[in-house]
Amino acid sequence: MEERDKQLLKMIRKQSEEGMSLLIDEYGGAIKAICSNVLRNYDAGIVQDAMQETVIRLWQKLSQRFQVKKNLRAYIYQTARNCALDYLRKYQRHSETDFEGVEDMMQDVSTDVEREFSRKHNERIVHEVIKEMEEPDRTIFILRFFYYETVKVIAETVHLKEDNVESRIRRGKKKLKAELLRRGVLNE
Repeated sequence: MEERDKQLLKMIRKQSEEGMSLLIDEYGGAIKAICSNVLRNYDAGIVQDAMQETVIRLWQKLSQRFQVKKNLRAYIYQTARNCALDYLRKYQRHSETDFEGVEDMMQDVSTDVEREFSRKHNERIVHEVIKEMEEPDRTIFILRFFYYETVKVIAETVHLKEDNVESRIRRGKKKLKAELLRRGVLNE
């Protein structure tokens, strides 16, 4: 675990307000990106609630001497994703029982179903292509485009120079585009 993460963990375990501030300063952007990505079809208030729930869960777990194995960052990202998914399930359940405007929805349902099927199909192909990438390119791509990490943070994480990370991102994007063209997801 990185030294600054060890310090952060110590402060949180002392239940220091400074620890909470540092947690938000250090990881607030990533938490927001993850929650926004998962809850992209919902308003900002729901995203904000999921972010707050993430911080609360982290504070509760980490201050109770919960053992973080190896990587605090990964644990924080996982917690953010799980909180956002909990909110997604909660609001999907509520929207399924809300019958206002059903007639309007039914008019566009076939178009929406086609569009959603196409989106999910394309998303699955993107995930497959990324899964087929070699390491560290896969990790670099995931950190950059799913967790919105900066090139500097990625370089530190995978122990490469920033220039090397940038060139791997460029090559990865070219490979991804070529593969998506080949599989019919994109048109030239």
